[in-house]
Amino acid sequence: MRYGPKPGYTLRSVRERHLRRFADFNHKKEKRMKLNLLKMCLIAPLLFHGFACGGDDDDNEPAGMDDGGMDDGGMDDGGMDDGGMDAGGMDEAGTLLEELTEDGRFETLLSGIDTAGLDVVLDGDGPFTLFAPTDDAFDALPVGTLDALTPADLEAFLGFHVSSGAALDSAAVASSAMITTLSNGQFFIVQDLGGSIVLNGTTQLSATDVDIEATNGVIHVIDSVLLPGDFPGTLAELLAAYPMFSILSGAIVSEGLDTTLSAPTQLTLFAPSNSAFEGIDLAALPVGRLNDILNYHAVTGAMTAAMFSAAASLATLQGTAISVMVQNAGADIVLDGTTFVTFTDVQATNGIMHIVESVLMPPL
Repeated sequence: MRYGPKPGYTLRSVRERHLRRFADFNHKKEKRMKLNLLKMCLIAPLLFHGFACGGDDDDNEPAGMDDGGMDDGGMDDGGMDDGGMDAGGMDEAGTLLEELTEDGRFETLLSGIDTAGLDVVLDGDGPFTLFAPTDDAFDALPVGTLDALTPADLEAFLGFHVSSGAALDSAAVASSAMITTLSNGQFFIVQDLGGSIVLNGTTQLSATDVDIEATNGVIHVIDSVLLPGDFPGTLAELLAAYPMFSILSGAIVSEGLDTTLSAPTQLTLFAPSNSAFEGIDLAALPVGRLNDILNYHAVTGAMTAAMFSAAASLATLQGTAISVMVQNAGADIVLDGTTFVTFTDVQATNGIMHIVESVLMPPL
């Protein structure tokens, strides 16, 4: 069954829907807390009566109490011990959408879910695994990216962030080779040299905001938006949209090379992630060396991974050629004899990016 976009939706109606959902969630949460408090009121006298009946002192002092009050085996002044409920009641999880709404960092995602009609799906029983980009992650995309999508495209776009059939915790995600999504697409799972869980080559799972439990699944916060197709911007915009390339992007901007990566000329970019720069002090490099290093990662012309087998070397913008070896029937691509390409064929409007495991160094 296809859950299509809802007719007549406007930004105003979507916002009003969010506010109603948040109010409903708070109302249900308040009812749960009141119910738990009521349970405490009913259970506490029974527990106290049990202590009293268990005592055998002549003065009918409750068992477990001395003249100074309760000992460590009973309840302290704060109420029940760690085995019971606290005074505030138990904070039970809501649905995926309720958890997103309460968090406050996912307004763009929630608006898109409503507009695409996916709220019908994500309010269901599940279980689902939701990879949730924050508002900041959406803001990092080129301006107008979401506005350019048709409702059907938006449904597929957001469905690429949801896996159905299991609530996969972060350990299960890390051990998966790939994940099939609600939109029938697939993305790959790898761990980079820094130990981060990387989705589809460019998106990192949050180091802290994972395994957020909901009644119908689990939420993992991600640092950027997952794309089921080509990136809708230039190579420079692509790097800026994905925090795992922030060091490379910052260095390119500082050297004024972002204009090159923003131009319409087609390029091939070999992109080291932040973890690849560990141990390299960019500020300590001799004058001109950083510029050479960065240009050594770019080649004129858009080359897919399949094209590397026909090239023994590639002339870079720096002027020196990179050597290329294709091994294991095309499964492994090695540059300059030691640097492996870890993810291939990330398509931008003005070229193709391939992710490399280490920083390529041109000869001095």
